[in-house]
Amino acid sequence: MAQFYLFNPTHKLRLLSKFLYCRSKRLLRNGNAPIPLSTIQTRDNVEYSRTHTALTGGCQVHDKRFARDPDFYLRDEVDGGFLVFLVENTLFKVHRCLLLREPSAFTDMFAFPNLCTEEGRVDAFPVELSDTVEQFRDLLWILYAPPSVFLADRASRPSIPFKRLLNIVELTNKYCFESYASWAVGVLCDVVQDVTGPLRGATPKLLARVLHVAALCDHKILLDVLTRHLISRLLWYDMQPDAILEVAERHRLAKIIGVIFYKQLVNMEQPVLWSDNQISSRLVFPSGIGVERRMQLLAAHNSLAKLWDRLRVTPPSLCHDRCTGLEGCREAWTQLWIDATGASSISRHGSADVLGRLKAIMMSLRRVLSGTTSMSVPCTLAALESISQARDDIIDGLIDHFVDL
Repeated sequence: MAQFYLFNPTHKLRLLSKFLYCRSKRLLRNGNAPIPLSTIQTRDNVEYSRTHTALTGGCQVHDKRFARDPDFYLRDEVDGGFLVFLVENTLFKVHRCLLLREPSAFTDMFAFPNLCTEEGRVDAFPVELSDTVEQFRDLLWILYAPPSVFLADRASRPSIPFKRLLNIVELTNKYCFESYASWAVGVLCDVVQDVTGPLRGATPKLLARVLHVAALCDHKILLDVLTRHLISRLLWYDMQPDAILEVAERHRLAKIIGVIFYKQLVNMEQPVLWSDNQISSRLVFPSGIGVERRMQLLAAHNSLAKLWDRLRVTPPSLCHDRCTGLEGCREAWTQLWIDATGASSISRHGSADVLGRLKAIMMSLRRVLSGTTSMSVPCTLAALESISQARDDIIDGLIDHFVDL
């Protein structure tokens, strides 16, 4: 006997409509910003059992009772005023007007024709979402939040747990709640800039997630602050970069990628003492690296070593309008620089460790410049600033040494 199945395209079409709505708005705003991805792990205490679905009259019927969320499954049975969602294995029942009160992906989703007139009205026919329970619960929390949460004065508004804030930023961007997304990313930016905040001592996994969220929002200030924080952690602390590198490569964050590659290369260097007591370095590759990869790393090593050769004989540019004896200051600065770059302490760093050597030079010259009389005070300050600028320029261009990696 032949069996016939009724195909209902409504659910996929509505999800496609939601995707196109969000995508078109983001293309107009910032080009090719990727669609957010769910990154929260599934809650362990969610009830789970095997489900079976059948299509009846254009509606997808579930033959089991899902757990109802204790906070966001509202009991009021006013007909037509609520929407039922299924997230993982949990049902949410929320006010329809809450989701539709401003343009969003939900507005477009429910404007699309639907063969199933009961979808979203009763537990048997919920609207299924691909988020996690924790994410969706935090989205509803901010949609139902009292006005005090949105106060401009940071001291007056209640604090929001950091992971909840990340969930809010992700989902308000995913579902195109523009006003909430703008507010949430502003709060996140304030939190990230707090040196005593949650990023201090954060795990690489959490930092990678914050970086992912910042890249999704394409918020320049947030990305800049976070990038500076990550570069400091990656360069000067023993932090595992794998999770951060994965996110940086996904969003093509060249500066962070360059820093990670540079740090990996520097970690492969081992000092070598020559017969004339000169210290050099050589690369020691971890097992499993192929021939082509080794050649690429050797090329990057050679490129960075050449950069240092140029840098050690050419000090960063010194210029200050308020100095009346600028030429004399420049001559003194050049000699101080050459003396500092030739110090034995510099050779303790590998030949490709340009940033490590530059950091040692800065520490040495701070002591020397504080007591020198051969340079004016304005030029002394300008000299230290020029080292910082040279460091930043090198960091910006690190990826260029690894273009073939």
